[in-house]
Amino acid sequence: MKKKPPRPKVVEAHEFRLVDKGGKVRAILALGDGGDPYIGLFDKRDKLRASLALHEGESFLELLDKNEKVRASIGLGKTGHPSVVLRSNKEQDGAVLQMGKDGGPGLDLYDKKGELRASYGLYSEDGSPKLALIDRDGRRRKVPSLTEIGTPYLVLFDKEGDPSTSIGLGDDE
Repeated sequence: MKKKPPRPKVVEAHEFRLVDKGGKVRAILALGDGGDPYIGLFDKRDKLRASLALHEGESFLELLDKNEKVRASIGLGKTGHPSVVLRSNKEQDGAVLQMGKDGGPGLDLYDKKGELRASYGLYSEDGSPKLALIDRDGRRRKVPSLTEIGTPYLVLFDKEGDPSTSIGLGDDE
């Protein structure tokens, strides 16, 4: 009986390819041009469907549809702020959830044209919520919020983006 050669404890290469029984590449583990690692997962039709990569100090996971369009991603930027992005079939941002520079979470919503239409966030200092509604021309129109003492108020903006009306509810102490 022929003796099997010993398996190496360490294997080194520039690229690994996982192939199915038919010889189609189903996964790749490689280094990109800049030397950053990359993992790509492919479906039975040779379409890239998921990738995990490091790139210039950022890490991200992307999920792609059957047309290889990025539809969702999770990332961690150079500054260490995480984000989750949901995209349309045209790869335009639809919703972006992220931790802001001040440590508070934020959610931005975009229309079909990829224009920001609403933004909601919590400031980390006091946890107060902030909501901005934006018109089709990119100007803030309604901003409900809370004062420093917790009194709710609403600011309405005119077409030029200037505050036109402010309404506060409750006692001003």
